Amino acid sequence: MQNYRWGLYNDPADRRLIVPKMNPALGWTVNVAHPSARLALVLMAVIIVAAVAASALLG
Repeated sequence: MQNYRWGLYNDPADRRLIVPKMNPALGWTVNVAHPSARLALVLMAVIIVAAVAASALLG
């Protein structure tokens, strides 16, 4: 639990961008201490917003 802050995985020593959650059955999470984390989180947000917008326009 020491690598989690505010519910986010934060470990600068861990070189992985995508890491399994504490309970691997729950999926994966982003290491917010990784240099590419901001880009990955922005891209995920853009994909979600685009999917919602496309759904609203088409539905």
